[in-house]
This record gives sequence, C-alpha cells and structure tokens, in this order.
Amino acid sequence: DFFTIFVLHVSGECYFLFNTLRINTLSDTYNFYLRLLGFKFIFTKARFFILWMLSNLAKYSVIVWFFPRLRSVIWKIIGVKMGSKVDIGWDVFLDVHYAKYLTIEDDVWITNKAIIFCHRRNIDNYYIGNRYKNEPMEPRPVLIKKGAAIGTAAMIMPGVTIGEGAIVGGGAVVTKDVPAWTVVAGVPAKVIKVLEQSPEY
Repeated sequence: DFFTIFVLHVSGECYFLFNTLRINTLSDTYNFYLRLLGFKFIFTKARFFILWMLSNLAKYSVIVWFFPRLRSVIWKIIGVKMGSKVDIGWDVFLDVHYAKYLTIEDDVWITNKAIIFCHRRNIDNYYIGNRYKNEPMEPRPVLIKKGAAIGTAAMIMPGVTIGEGAIVGGGAVVTKDVPAWTVVAGVPAKVIKVLEQSPEY
C-alpha cells in the first residue's frame, strides 16, 4: 500500500544518507527501524549530521574571502587536534566520524582536494561469502607534524605519520610513514628527495 511504499522510500533515503556520511552501517532494514525509533539514536546521529554539514561548509573556497582561518576553526570544532597557523585548502576531505584521531601540528599546509582517512575496515576475518560492508571499522590515528605540506589531491591513509617539514606530492597515496624533511610522490608514495641543510646554517 501507499504507506508501506512511503516508509520504505524514506528509510531507504535515510539509510543512504547515514551510510554516505559513514555514520553507521546498518545490518538490515529491521535493525534500521528499531534504532531509528530510539531517541538516543536520532540525537546521536543528528550530532554527527551537524558535524558533517560543518565539514562540508569548510570545503568551499568562498569561505577564504571572509574568514581565512574558518576552516581550521571548524575542523577543531569537529574534533581535530590542531596547532596554530594551519592552512587548509578548499574541498579537502576530512574523515568526520573519526576526526578525533587526526592531529595536525603548527604551520602545516594542506592543499586543495587532499584526502585524509583515519579509519579502515578490518578484513582479517574476511572470507569468500562475507560482505565487505559488514566488516568492522578500525580507527587508525594520523599525525601530520610541524611544517609539513600535503599536495593537491594527495591521499593520506590510516595510521600514517607525516614527518616534520616533509612534502607530499600532488596525487600521491601515502600508505607508510613519511620521514622528516623528505619529499614523497607516486602511488604508493616513495621518497624522491631528501632535503638538505641550508648553507646559511
């Protein structure tokens, strides 16, 4: 009937929204209905929806015209541990639900369209016949140290540390720790240059 079709449509849209926000992956429709009817579920998810909206607001380039540091402020509100004088470009993807696992030290530069992941799915017990989406999430802290720079569209994978003064080239996929004062590039990222001490010192 119409009511059943309407409920299925709305629940499908909500499931898609929550799944897209990486807020929660619900095992089945029945479980979804039970949790959706609970006030704790609704308010908990509303909180994360607001944080997601804030993170998306921070992506737009027009923000810089009015308040250059607004992105940093929003990221701190979401839960990122951040130092001073951090520059964040537009359309940078932040792992909103795991933001507290991201630490950014002073004077870091993150360029447009960079992606930073702070979680992964644990597939240690993933076998033929399993469903990937049902495998458990596992947080992995990411640390970007003082003075580091992340290039355009670079991808920082979970559990990585970017060393002090290191530079990650545009489009690089960083799967391992980056040593201090090096330049990495490529997929996966590899060291292509070790920076030297300035003659002035």
